[in-house]
Amino acid sequence: RTHYETMNFLEIGPLSFVNDLGEKGREGLVLKRSGGHLTKPLCLKLRRAVTDCCGFWRKRWLVVKDSFVSYIKPKDGIIKSVLLMDNAFTVDCGLVATGVHHGLLISNTSRQLLVKCWTRRKAREWMQEITEAAGTRAKDYT
Repeated sequence: RTHYETMNFLEIGPLSFVNDLGEKGREGLVLKRSGGHLTKPLCLKLRRAVTDCCGFWRKRWLVVKDSFVSYIKPKDGIIKSVLLMDNAFTVDCGLVATGVHHGLLISNTSRQLLVKCWTRRKAREWMQEITEAAGTRAKDYT
């Protein structure tokens, strides 16, 4: 039940059945690029240059809920970050928009989250699910 591969196959995670967080949305394993926190413009340019040059990818469990997207460390279940679906919430997909093959760029007023999926089809499915959640269920919160 708590074995890593079983949870990955069934697409369930630590937040799957927490009713207070809303209905279960899409969940699954992606590669997350380091960085992405929005800061002052000068610092942002420097940080982006360093991240582009030296950034690395880590496996993270991506979770879509009613009003937020979060990612979790898959080994220990620790929630690493939460992106609220606010007024500036956007999702982009593809090489042109993200600069990464099979990339997905999720952003709000405080963060840009760049993830890489295993295939282009998976990236499109993630984008569709997140866009649908932001356009329907999250409208009550924005």
